[in-house]
Amino acid sequence: MTNRLLHITASLERCSTARSLVDLVTALPRDEFEVQVATLDATGPLAAELADAGVAIHSIGRRRALDPVAYANLRQLTSRLRPALVQTWDFPAGAYGRAAAQAAGIENLVGTQRHVEPRQRWMQRLVERRLDRRTTRVVATSDLIYELCRQRNLATSQLTKIPAAVPPHVDQAAGISREQLLAELKIEGEARLMIFVGRLELRKGLRDVLWTFELLKTARDGVHLLVVGDGPLRETLVRYRDLYLLRDRVHFLGPREDVSRLLELCDVAVSGNVYGGLSRAVLEAMAAGLPVVATDTSAHRELVLPEQTGYLTAVGDTMLMARYVSKILDDAPLAERLGAAARRRVAECFSHERMVASWLDLYRELLSG
Repeated sequence: MTNRLLHITASLERCSTARSLVDLVTALPRDEFEVQVATLDATGPLAAELADAGVAIHSIGRRRALDPVAYANLRQLTSRLRPALVQTWDFPAGAYGRAAAQAAGIENLVGTQRHVEPRQRWMQRLVERRLDRRTTRVVATSDLIYELCRQRNLATSQLTKIPAAVPPHVDQAAGISREQLLAELKIEGEARLMIFVGRLELRKGLRDVLWTFELLKTARDGVHLLVVGDGPLRETLVRYRDLYLLRDRVHFLGPREDVSRLLELCDVAVSGNVYGGLSRAVLEAMAAGLPVVATDTSAHRELVLPEQTGYLTAVGDTMLMARYVSKILDDAPLAERLGAAARRRVAECFSHERMVASWLDLYRELLSG
């Protein structure tokens, strides 16, 4: 007999949370688990991958942040499906999903914690603490989040760490060529490519990345920055780019399905995150063999080993970030060594197989109890 699992998330748009959910769900053995997914909002482009894997998807149709009708719909769905285990992904899916599961009498309830806000609103803290009391297990995906969860007075037996991971990088040589990419971006002559991948929001620190690039532009010719992703700050960041006279050197590509191939065609990845959990974008860059220059945050310190897989700089130190990027671009053997070490580190410490095995162990432990 298979065990039914219900995963609840905000949406299936292209973001690190939804991507991590899809990677996990599609890897679970179908002879042991029947998996269904509920989204609070519209489903999104990643729904196609779940559908191809035979995963049923339910859209709750939330219309506002606090939507009693959406909560009632989710509670009704949970009661009808009667899953053996409900797993929620971050806040607010955790608030809606854990409350609905508790109301429906579901015994096994897992809350996945991938991100952290430096200053949570008092209401969010209150909701999380109340839901924690009846949550079977809270899973943190990094050391930082594990420690922050401990501060919520969770019992040690109630808290588990399963590090974030990405699948092994698969060579995308059949995709777009470097020549085709340069032609698409109207780049002529020799070019060195930096890449930033992520949601365009304040905590990603892309404004500092643009300032870093402005410094690089004054020191060297032929370097370009590719910005992959979308978000609420896109228009503001485009205005900054134009104000700095970087229109021909900074390219906003929007969401792309060929990120793996773009990583292969670039020379260095940058991340300006100010806070948050483990960066999936950094993990994917490292898995592709790219050296990374990132801000010195707790999450980045878990990923990037300074002078071994890349470099770390203090948040806001755009001068040092520019210096490290330039150092990598000027030294091909160094870039190759850093990239190879980055790929090994992901394979050894953040492997997809190990992550799936850890989740299977947790599911089996809870369901056998």
